Amino acid sequence: MYCAPPAYKGSGRPRKHGAKFKLNEPTTWGEVASVLEVDDPKLGLLRVSLWQDLQCTQSS
Repeated sequence: MYCAPPAYKGSGRPRKHGAKFKLNEPTTWGEVASVLEVDDPKLGLLRVSLWQDLQCTQSS
């Protein structure tokens, strides 16, 4: 997945993708839109994060 591309600077072809987003690398995550936390008696604290404006790509 990729973040949204940066704004077009007016020269060359506009970028299709922004920075790469990797779930196993928190340094690539960027700003979280919202977080849901639930304290489950069996599993403990569960945290679900939501990011917006991510783009999925398909490799051919």
